[in-house]
Amino acid sequence: MDETKLATIRTYLLDKKLPIDILVEVYDHFVTQILELEKEEGVCFEDALEQVKQSWQGELQPSWKGEWDLVDRSDLLRKINTANFRAFLKKALYMASVMVLALMLLSFLFSFHVYKYIFVIGTGLVLLLPFYVYLKNFKDFSLNKKYRKYMLVSFQEYTLLSLSCLYFYFTFFTEAGTIAKMFAGTAVHGNPKHIISGIVITYAVLVISLISYYSQRKFLQTIEKVKPFLKHL
Repeated sequence: MDETKLATIRTYLLDKKLPIDILVEVYDHFVTQILELEKEEGVCFEDALEQVKQSWQGELQPSWKGEWDLVDRSDLLRKINTANFRAFLKKALYMASVMVLALMLLSFLFSFHVYKYIFVIGTGLVLLLPFYVYLKNFKDFSLNKKYRKYMLVSFQEYTLLSLSCLYFYFTFFTEAGTIAKMFAGTAVHGNPKHIISGIVITYAVLVISLISYYSQRKFLQTIEKVKPFLKHL
């Protein structure tokens, strides 16, 4: 298939306003299906392209289905976004649960003076991890600004989730000693309401940070597949 035909396919898919990572996957399917139709049915490129367009129309047609941001999205994008978010959330909930249980157990093993530092350092490392990953790979993440006309990766908004919660994080750090005391209450039969509050607050910030971290990891993997396509934008 020559470059003119490939450009025709790319132009059609770009008009569908797909994130580039999804577009690249669909583009490969289009090329494969068109070549199969040309070979097996002996049709010309234009007819094969039209058939493939029709077969994908239901998945690629943008529509609004009550989303809060009033943006039209294709069913394919909705399915992929939902699957990605569930995957990030599942990993984050599991890891945050492990960390919270570990912090609760440690509160039984150390004096509060020692435990306070364990709590602050442990939670602090997790909360700062997304910022470290972002700065370390700033060149890749900054591609979003360079190609701001396009969405390069369908889940890229999750990579900045920690940045959007800076005030929440700042408040958590300034109150870390108090929150650690709530956790330490599990070892000294403290006020149940305070203990629950400490657990919920810590669990929430850990989940937010971990969602951001896991999405960043996948972003860095996905952007490598997107980069070869950027020359066509």
